[in-house]
Amino acid sequence: MSDTARDYQSTNAATTDGMEDLFDVVPTSADRSMADADIVATVNDSGSWVAVVDAASSLRKSERTIQRYAKCGKLRSKTDEFGRLLIWLPTIADNSITVTDHVATTADSNSGLTTSVGSVATIADSKINLETSANNQHLWNLLKEKDAKIEALLMRNGYLQAQMESSQETIKLLTDSQHKPGWWAKFSSWFFKGQ
Repeated sequence: MSDTARDYQSTNAATTDGMEDLFDVVPTSADRSMADADIVATVNDSGSWVAVVDAASSLRKSERTIQRYAKCGKLRSKTDEFGRLLIWLPTIADNSITVTDHVATTADSNSGLTTSVGSVATIADSKINLETSANNQHLWNLLKEKDAKIEALLMRNGYLQAQMESSQETIKLLTDSQHKPGWWAKFSSWFFKGQ
C-alpha cells in the first residue's frame, strides 16, 4: 500500500526500431517517368533571366504573384549582384511536333500514302473536335442549370431566414408582454398603494 505508482512503472522507453522501413522511398514507374520528364525539360529548355516586372508582363500575372511563385519554388529564380530578383523564363519552341504533324511527315517511300494518312488524321481530328464541342456545349448547359438551381436555393434560403427572424421577433415581443403586469394588477395597485 505504501508503494508509489512510479515503482510499478516499467523503465522500458518507447523505441523507434523498425520505423525506417515505413519511411523508405521505393521509386515507382510514375516517379521514374516524372524524373525522365524533368531531365528532358532541363536538357531542352532554353530561356533567359528576366526581372520580375518583365516576367509578370510576359506571364500575365501580378508582380506579387511572380514573387510568391519564386519563393515557393514554382518558378526558378535567383538574385543578381544588386540584390534584384531574377526569374528564369524558358522560351517556347516554335517547332513543336503534334501527333498529326508526325503522322503526315513520316519518312515513307510512298509519298501518296503519307499524304493520305495525314488527311485521315486531320479528318479524325475534326470529328473529335466536333464531338468535344458538343460535349462542351452540353456541359455548359448543365452548368447553367446548376447555377439557376443554386440561385433559386439561395433565394429560398434568404426567404426562410427572413421568416425565422420575424418569428423570433414575435417571440421576443410575446415574452416581453408576459413580463408586464396585467390590467387587473395596474387597476388594483391604484387602490391598495396607500395601505
